[in-house]
Amino acid sequence: MKIDTKKYHLTPEDYIVLSLHDIGWKTVLSGKKKYEFRRKFRRKQTVAFVYVTTPVKAIKGAMLLGEPISGTARQIADIAEKAMTGNGKSVFDYFAENDFGLAIPIIKVIETPEISLDYLRKEHHFVALNFI
Repeated sequence: MKIDTKKYHLTPEDYIVLSLHDIGWKTVLSGKKKYEFRRKFRRKQTVAFVYVTTPVKAIKGAMLLGEPISGTARQIADIAEKAMTGNGKSVFDYFAENDFGLAIPIIKVIETPEISLDYLRKEHHFVALNFI
């Protein structure tokens, strides 16, 4: 499966690397996770190459992410709860301090052969960032 860049009007600037924990990536792959929740994010469709953090330390796939939905902690928690029963409370708690959050729709997911962090560092001087 591939992402049709023309259909989604994607440009090179629309590609990023997004870090996820292994359990989060597995939940995405299972189809249970329909949204990514972030405090800050781009305000348009994005292709995110998924870097799975320690202990995996590798790019494992890509996701086409839709335009983020912004809202209060309660509004975003309600989206989370509807998408995955039992997820609303932790999402609310995550956004409660600033009473603002983003629900980013996961439109399409592609699993790729693993590309290790060691390979990326040696061959492409890649640095795994701890934010977005």
